[in-house]
Amino acid sequence: MKFVFVLFALTVIAAVNGASADADWEAYKKLYGKDYQQKSFGGQSEETLRKNQFLKTDAAIQNANQDRNNKFKQDHNVFSDMFDFEIAALMGAKKPANEKGSRPTLMTTIGRENRQALPAILDYRTHKCMAPIRNQAACGSCWSFASINSLEFSACNKTATKVLTPLSEQHLIDCDLYDNACNGGWPTNAWYYIKTNNGSAKAASYAYSSATCCTTSCCAKKTCKYTASMLGAKVSNYGYVGSSSSNNTALVMQSALLQYGPLAVAIATAPSFMSYKSGVYNDVACDNKTIDHAINIVGFGKTNATECSSGTDYWIIRNSWGTTWGLLGYGMIQRGVNKCSIESYPMAVIAA
Repeated sequence: MKFVFVLFALTVIAAVNGASADADWEAYKKLYGKDYQQKSFGGQSEETLRKNQFLKTDAAIQNANQDRNNKFKQDHNVFSDMFDFEIAALMGAKKPANEKGSRPTLMTTIGRENRQALPAILDYRTHKCMAPIRNQAACGSCWSFASINSLEFSACNKTATKVLTPLSEQHLIDCDLYDNACNGGWPTNAWYYIKTNNGSAKAASYAYSSATCCTTSCCAKKTCKYTASMLGAKVSNYGYVGSSSSNNTALVMQSALLQYGPLAVAIATAPSFMSYKSGVYNDVACDNKTIDHAINIVGFGKTNATECSSGTDYWIIRNSWGTTWGLLGYGMIQRGVNKCSIESYPMAVIAA
């Protein structure tokens, strides 16, 4: 009799959990405008495949949020039902074996006086020269978004009135001779192209049109439409910040942020990064991976100390995945420990 009762209880729990999963899936689809009815994928129901992927992500999120070692929280977003190959297509940070130009190093060391002058907190998110969060969508064009954010901020910050002129990522995707459109690129190559090919187009003159890129043909370079009348900004100089042989790269990066504005960086991503929602990202899963995604560093700070912790140093990062990711498109990641290789390739640009 006891066995029958236990079996009945387990059946009820499974039914309740199943109903909850169904409700969560329906709510998720409604929130993000997803509709897979009457669609197939590889000969199978796309609805079923996407739901299974969503439930897999949901389980990972629940487990991670209970891990006391994590200083961050995860939540669902537009990526929760996407397959691994779709996620991989978004990762467009591809460091070339032979970069174009001389690749100068803008800042390698930081003097004691400058180190002492560093503020405890720097946050460009609300600066007049910071553009609204953008969305690269299905194109692996993160490299162009990171390149453009740094350049348009630099160009704006040089002016007395601090009036932002948004620049065009699509211009780089279509015209940059040294990168590979939706298949990846690198900020220093992008800045070299802009410097040697008559500047960067205004976004208003050259709108983003690669949001739905999902096939080999549409990911290829399109016809370059840039004309001199579209000019929004030019590049004076660019280069790397810090030194691979230095043990104070993070401090140099902080100083460079003050001097040049947002830095372009490359990071190695782990699955948890896709579901990042808040807190200081510190997942060890990214530490031994290869860099694959370009973002911007737009500030730094330190969390408040507690009885159990002295506080955590962090970078404020800007992503190009829309406002549903992270803190309305921004996030925080551990600073000073090269988390996810974020301190391996810091790059800065100076507008002409």
